[in-house]
Amino acid sequence: MEVAKRTRFLETLSLIARQLPRSFADGVKLVTDEDLPLDHVHNAVLLRQSLRTSNPAHDELIKRLLAEHKYATIGQIIEASGLEGQAFQAIIRLIAAGVVRVIDNARIGYLARIELTISSSNEEVA
Repeated sequence: MEVAKRTRFLETLSLIARQLPRSFADGVKLVTDEDLPLDHVHNAVLLRQSLRTSNPAHDELIKRLLAEHKYATIGQIIEASGLEGQAFQAIIRLIAAGVVRVIDNARIGYLARIELTISSSNEEVA
């Protein structure tokens, strides 16, 4: 919101709204960090950063470990994997891909409980 105020973006948004055909949208709305819970912002940043890394072998190991449990905390899976920080990155990648979900939409961290998604748990894990 601070950037929107400093750059007078609300005025620009008003101009955009006037040019927008009603057949396309009823209006426009600015959504900023003030409108979102901090946990959602935190999770979004982590998920975005996960797109920068790739390691299919680590991802498969995490899926196998989760397939052995109904659910576990991120910390438990990291410990079981022996991969430390690389396991955390793999878990975040799998959450971003929709293969793993955070139970109760919790803030992503070592204490968050995770599980394979229904579609993932129905697939054979190699």
